[in-house]
Amino acid sequence: MAKKVLFVAKNIPLPGKPSNRVVLDIAHRLQERDYEVSVLFPKEWVPWFLRKHLKYAHLYGLEDWSDHGIPVHPLTYPRLPLPAHAFRLLRSPRSLRAWCEKAGPFHLIHAHYLLPDAWMAIEAARDTRASVVVTVRSSDIKLLRKVSKSSHTWRLARRLLGQADRITTLNGPVREFLREHFQVDGRLIPHGIPEELLRPELPEKDIDLIVVAQAIPRKQVDWVIRAFRSFPNGEGRKLVIIGDGPARPEWENMAGGDDRIQFPGRLPHAETMQWLRRSAIFALPSYQETFGLVYLEAAAAGCALIGRAGEGVAGVFPEGEAIVLPGSYESFERSVHQLLADAALRQKMGKAARVRVESLTWPKVLDRYEALYAAKEID
Repeated sequence: MAKKVLFVAKNIPLPGKPSNRVVLDIAHRLQERDYEVSVLFPKEWVPWFLRKHLKYAHLYGLEDWSDHGIPVHPLTYPRLPLPAHAFRLLRSPRSLRAWCEKAGPFHLIHAHYLLPDAWMAIEAARDTRASVVVTVRSSDIKLLRKVSKSSHTWRLARRLLGQADRITTLNGPVREFLREHFQVDGRLIPHGIPEELLRPELPEKDIDLIVVAQAIPRKQVDWVIRAFRSFPNGEGRKLVIIGDGPARPEWENMAGGDDRIQFPGRLPHAETMQWLRRSAIFALPSYQETFGLVYLEAAAAGCALIGRAGEGVAGVFPEGEAIVLPGSYESFERSVHQLLADAALRQKMGKAARVRVESLTWPKVLDRYEALYAAKEID
C-alpha cells in the first residue's frame, strides 16, 4: 500500500505563474517509489483592494488544481506586512482539518519552509499520528535576521522547531544558524541532479571561466567580470556568461567590448550543459542564494567551483577541495586569479567536485528522504 504524504509548500508553480519546480519534482519522484503525495499551498490572504495588483492577482480566485496527477489544495492564511508580527493572526482553520480528513489520513507531513508552512503542517497533524518534517531554508533565516528574539515571529519559529519531529536544511549555513540560535540540529539534505548529467565523457576544457545565472544584481556577475579583466597576462582567455535579465546591459557595458567575454544569453538546459562541460571554472558569488542547483550541474561538468561564503551550496562541497567560498570581492578576485593561473589546481578541484556530486544524484537524494521519513540514519 502506498504511503500517503502531505507536502506543505508556499513556493511552487501556480496555474499561470511559473516558479521553481523542485518541491513538486521531489513529489513526483516519491510517487515513483510508491508514495501517494498531496500538496497544500499556503495562499496569502489578499484584501479586495489589492486583488488586481500584479503581485497578488494570481492568488485571487485560486482553487484546487492538479500538477500532472498530484493534487494541490490552496489554503488561505493572513500575513501582516511587518516582519516581527507577520504571522500574529494565524488561527487554525476548520477547513484545514476538514480537508485533511477527506484527503488523508497522512503517514507523514513535510513542510518545505518554516513559516508559515511548518505552522500549517503542525496544525494539519494535530489529533493524528502523522510525523512532521520541517525543511528550513535560507529565506526563513533571512526573515528571522530581521526580527528580535523577543518578537512574535522568532518565538513562533522556536515553538514550531520544537514541535517538529525531524528537521532538514539544504546547506551548512542554515544548519549552523539553527544550532546557534535554536539549539536544534537539522539533517543536511541538498537537492539533486539527474544521473544522466554524469554520464557523458567530458570534452577538452577550452573555456577558462563560466557563469550561468539570471541577470539580476544579487548574482554579482560584475565581480566575475572585474576579476577576469584584472587578471594579468590574460590574452587568449575566455569568459562566458549565460543568462538574461535586467542586469545584462550593465554587465555588457562592464565588459567594455572585450572580445574575450561572450554573452550567449539564455539557453536551453542541454545547451547550457554543453557549455559547462567545456569550462574549467564555474564562478557565481551571488548573495541571498537559497541553494543553487547550477553549482551541482557545474560540478557534474567537472568545473572547479567558486561561490560565496555563507550562501548557496556552502557546506555541501568540501571547501578548499572542490569549492572556494570567498567572503569579499578581494578574496574572490584572488581565488579567480589563482585558479586561472594554476591548471593543475583547477583540474584537481574539478575532479573533486564531480566525485562529490556523484552522491547527489536524485536517486541517492531520494534515498535520504526515505530514510528521513522512516527516521533512519543514512550516509
